[in-house]
Amino acid sequence: SVSGDYVLIAPTHSGNTNISVSGSLSVVELPTSEGNHVTLSAGTDLAVVVPLNVGIGTVTLSAGGGLSLGDKVTADTLNVTTGGNLNLTSDVDNLNATIRNGGDLVIQQIGDIEIDSLDMSGGDVTIIATGAVTIKNFTGFGGKVTIIADKGIVLNNTAHLDSLTLNAKNGGVSGNINTSTLNLNATGTINLVIQGAVVVEQLATTTGAISLQSSGDMTVNSTDVAGG
Repeated sequence: SVSGDYVLIAPTHSGNTNISVSGSLSVVELPTSEGNHVTLSAGTDLAVVVPLNVGIGTVTLSAGGGLSLGDKVTADTLNVTTGGNLNLTSDVDNLNATIRNGGDLVIQQIGDIEIDSLDMSGGDVTIIATGAVTIKNFTGFGGKVTIIADKGIVLNNTAHLDSLTLNAKNGGVSGNINTSTLNLNATGTINLVIQGAVVVEQLATTTGAISLQSSGDMTVNSTDVAGG
């Protein structure tokens, strides 16, 4: 790691990138190509103005302060750590994200996404994907979480959430969740195990195949079920 604040302008750079600074880092120009591995780390704020497209490669972004991305990230694997809010436009297969200091996370994803690790510190989460969304491990604690997927949604494990809204437009919803309030809309099978008490504000499916199990009290305020 080098000391100070830096602006990176590298129009002729090629190959892998590994840059770590103790202060802020602003990336203005950085060519990337298929299979590259890009690591950018800042002790305070990290701003990446350019798109990062490494195809089957890996992108790792870390900021002790804020992390801002001005364009899309395309990669097989994206690792992000930030001390504030993150608004991400992505086309990635796998994501590991750590959001500190109560920051919010917004993801607009092209295609399917598998979130291997999501560690929140009380902020809200919004995920909008044109494919399926799978969250393997959700740790910490979350505020208002909303997931809208064109395909199915799988939640293998979640931290406690204030509220959870799931909308699987062309698929089912399954997994294990921990939330005080649930809104659920799917076109496929619903199979959820809920830790603790929950209030289901809305439950809607076009198939009628529903299994909700809760270890605490469950209150269902509204249902719209068709088929069977």
